[in-house]
This record gives sequence, structure tokens and C-alpha cells, in this order.
Amino acid sequence: MVRVGGLLWFVMMGVWIYALLDVITTDSSLVRNLSKGTWVFIVFIGSIIGAVIWFIAGRPEKAGFRPGDTTYRKPISFRAPDDDPDFLGKIRSPAPEPAPKPASPPTPGRGLDGPPPTASDLEAWEADLRRREDELRRRDEGGPA
Repeated sequence: MVRVGGLLWFVMMGVWIYALLDVITTDSSLVRNLSKGTWVFIVFIGSIIGAVIWFIAGRPEKAGFRPGDTTYRKPISFRAPDDDPDFLGKIRSPAPEPAPKPASPPTPGRGLDGPPPTASDLEAWEADLRRREDELRRRDEGGPA
């Protein structure tokens, strides 16, 4: 059975070794308050007390968990869904669509009581139909109408 004193010694040695590796691998320009060499000396000689002082006063403020890691760690924050603007944007109803343009009045002489449409009329109608289909497709995909 491992005694508490032996387990505590292993934990303290782990913290001390971690702090020593962290001091050695941290970039010199990011070390706070003292020079890197001074911090190595303090942590090496000061054992666990030196390690604690390093974590409080010498380690870069936004350092990661790996020794020498200076990438920014985003703080953990929790928000309720009603405080999250992204969530609220997803559930809000979209802006009302503009009223459809009124259909142009029928051209005299065209339609059921007039002559059949010409080829240019059919091409214009097909172009208008393609334009409207593209507009609907863009709207369904979430793009601008």
C-alpha cells in the first residue's frame, strides 16, 4: 500500500519537472518579470516553491497546457441559447418578402383571342422563367434573392 507521503512526493516531483520543462521550452521574449535564465535557476533550486512562483509570476499569461505552449486558450464560457446571437439569428423568422410585381398587361392581339406567340416572345418568356427559377433556387439555398 502506497503511503500518502510517497504519493504527495510523486505529485510534487511531477509539478516541479513540468515547471522546469515549461521554463526551458518557453520563448525568452514571452517570459514575464525576470529573464529566462533566472527563472530556470529559481525553479531548479526552489523546487516546488520555485515552480509555484513560476506559474504565478513568470509563465506567459495566455499559455496553453503543454510545456512551452504559448497559443491562446479561449476562455470557457457558457451561454444560454437566448443569449447567443447566432442561435437567435437561426430561429428568427426571415424578413417578409416583397410583394410580387404585378403581371404586365397582356399585349393586344396576343393570347387566346389573338395570333399565336412568335419565337421572340417564347425566348423572352423562357429567359424570364429561367431568371425566376434561379431566383427561387438562390433563395432556397440561403443566398441573396
